[in-house]
Amino acid sequence: MKAYKAFVPASLFEKDDDDDDEDTSNELGSNYLSLTLGNSSESPTNTTPSTYSPNAKKKAKAAGWLQKKLQASGKRMAVVLVVNIDNYNTLMTKVTTRDLVTVHQKFVNAIVNCVREQHGVVDGFTADKIEATWGGMKKYTENVHPSEAACNAALSIQTTIKNLNVDLERQGFPSISVRIGLDKGFVVLGVFGPLSMKMKSCQGTPFTIAHKLEQLNKRIGSNVLVSQRVYDDIEKSDKFRLRPVDILRSKEIDEENKHKMVVYQLQDGKSLLKESWMHAFEQNEIKEFHQLYEAAFECFQHGDHKRCIKLLNDLHKKMNFEDPPSDSLMKRAKLMLILKENIPSLNLSDLDIARLMD
Repeated sequence: MKAYKAFVPASLFEKDDDDDDEDTSNELGSNYLSLTLGNSSESPTNTTPSTYSPNAKKKAKAAGWLQKKLQASGKRMAVVLVVNIDNYNTLMTKVTTRDLVTVHQKFVNAIVNCVREQHGVVDGFTADKIEATWGGMKKYTENVHPSEAACNAALSIQTTIKNLNVDLERQGFPSISVRIGLDKGFVVLGVFGPLSMKMKSCQGTPFTIAHKLEQLNKRIGSNVLVSQRVYDDIEKSDKFRLRPVDILRSKEIDEENKHKMVVYQLQDGKSLLKESWMHAFEQNEIKEFHQLYEAAFECFQHGDHKRCIKLLNDLHKKMNFEDPPSDSLMKRAKLMLILKENIPSLNLSDLDIARLMD
């Protein structure tokens, strides 16, 4: 059988944290590694010392290393976090180029620190948008729960941005706010990009969904939204408060779920008054607030828009604070009711009412 040579980028042979084998990339060539494919007693010709090694053990070890890398560069379950500055375009018009660079550096440093403190990996960033993963680029022990760590990072980012705004305002810069989206699913880990710009990163549907959730915050008036898949992982945790705020429709969502999923707002486990402790009467108020709101959302989800509006009106009478998501739900319920009464033949179950209101 004729022997063929396969040239493999040496970047695939970079050592992982969990690799115990000896690094042979320098021995087999600094740029490309040559592997002989096929059974042949003939020695390959026209080879150079930098791309070919006559030692059979080294070739066998390199082949085993390559197979291990290809197996690692496959599908992995990961939690994806996308964070974006809410008013970045406005910020660009209010400050000089030098000041914009300063604000951007402070922002990126703050986000990266929050992600790394929760054992996450920053996958990349473009302008004011940053992507991070838990479980994609890095494997975890049982002590680290990816969904919980990602949610902790999201809440930590909110707190950090508030502290950063104090510093920015002191220096005469405008304050900033961020929107965050989180999703969970299978991502593909590999070396992507052209030959001159290859980099190890993740790609997949969770990135698309996380981006859509980040953008959905603007319509609903929330700061952090998580998908149904993340909610299923953390719903029993007492560290977070979660409530349904919308139904996301997207072709990227599984067909078995009819291309839609419930979206949840993520908040910390503290009181609505943002105190570190809670009175008994305050606990009862929060419990009653969530019960009324979830009952209203359930009515909205099942098409009973009249009852949804009634429950939200009762809720607004009892509230002593502003709540943009419940206001947004009220507007959508009223619009759906108008459409149902005026266009009876319209299929409201497939209508993305949030986009219609833009």
